[in-house]
Amino acid sequence: MASFRFAAARGPIVVLLALLIAASAACRRAARPLSSSRHNLLLVTIDTLRADRVGCYGDGQASTATLDALAAEGWKFDPVLTPVPITLPAHATLLTGEEPPGHGLRSNGAFTLLPDQETLAERLKAEGYETAAFVGAFPLDRRFGLAQGFDVYGDRTEESPGGFHFRERRAEAVIDSAVRWLAGARRLPLFMWVHLYDPHDPYDPPPAFRERFASDLYRAEIAYTDAALARLFDHVRRAGLWDDTVLIAASDHGEGLGDHGEETHGLFIYESTTRVPLIVKPAGGARLRAAPWQVDRLSGVMALALQLTGVRDAPARTRLPKMPPYLESLAPELDYNWAPLFALREERWKYIDAPIAELYDLSSDPRETRNLAAEAAAAGTVERLRANLEAAKRQLERGTTDRARSAPSPETVEALKSLGYASGTAARSAGDARARAPDHQRRDPTARGGAEQGAPSA
Repeated sequence: MASFRFAAARGPIVVLLALLIAASAACRRAARPLSSSRHNLLLVTIDTLRADRVGCYGDGQASTATLDALAAEGWKFDPVLTPVPITLPAHATLLTGEEPPGHGLRSNGAFTLLPDQETLAERLKAEGYETAAFVGAFPLDRRFGLAQGFDVYGDRTEESPGGFHFRERRAEAVIDSAVRWLAGARRLPLFMWVHLYDPHDPYDPPPAFRERFASDLYRAEIAYTDAALARLFDHVRRAGLWDDTVLIAASDHGEGLGDHGEETHGLFIYESTTRVPLIVKPAGGARLRAAPWQVDRLSGVMALALQLTGVRDAPARTRLPKMPPYLESLAPELDYNWAPLFALREERWKYIDAPIAELYDLSSDPRETRNLAAEAAAAGTVERLRANLEAAKRQLERGTTDRARSAPSPETVEALKSLGYASGTAARSAGDARARAPDHQRRDPTARGGAEQGAPSA
């Protein structure tokens, strides 16, 4: 009886101790300081989001309250350029810190990231991070190599009876997966990448957003994605991780929306598809502290992320020579047997190397409607920028493209077609440069900017 009375009396104490231990563990899980000043990292990429369709970038009609609030709490970088307006190579740049000639991925489907390319996830995993990614569409399927370094790579839903994987999934489904993983994450620090594909064509927003933005379904998709993102951010806050998390929100490329005759993206390299938003919230509530450096291209995001998380960057990246932002699109050549496009954006000038050269003064012509390349006063500028572009191409090339290229499977070709993409498998043929120029140039060689010519959609 004595032992029973003791145990009975001890019961409430044991229960209280258990509750205290559980509460203490929960507090440590939610808000404990990270060892060695390592911070969590949450990377969000919103596919096909033009910078000028975000409220904090000046669009008074935008419904992007979540992104705008993030910018108010952190830093908004502008202008920021993607090197290529195509999902897979742009994300490869973001996750490796290399431009496309360096990492070797030049389009969707026909390229795979090589194992010897170090990714942001691999770098953080080596530092003890738990890593996970959740992507919204097939162009970022694991078969293309971006899963390197991730403990979890959520790129699939349930298979259909025919054995085909998903082509895309809504932001809510991607965020559901991310929230479940975050709730069960075993340790800190952690790195999570969330990719939301909804603003990509075809525009098919949920009914409530379709009704609200009936005249502009692209805006409807952006508004829906922004609203879905709020739920992810709220979960991070409720988990007690917000203050100790570096949060980076960016886009891989923009959307043509008819500018220069391009309705979507992938072929041309004008500002409409290459200027992207980049918003960064540092850890520790450091709103008043200036960013450690300015970022003007997606290849700079990896180094910034490592700096802000407290992880030293790889020495090789810090030794890369500085150069003006470089842009390219090999899709005209790979998909349509037209000439590839390359560009350099140097201060006020943007030079596009095409069969018919294009030069724009972005300070007075931000929509690139007046091609100044043929004017005598600009002749010296064209030659200088052409030489600088060729030097940049030689400097960036790592000889990886041929090794990274592979023949896409029939399933890959069909999956990309379902999303409106070609797969880099066009047959090559000989021909003069004018015949192989992008379509808007071939129609009118005297064009002073494609938008003025009403060029057809790419």
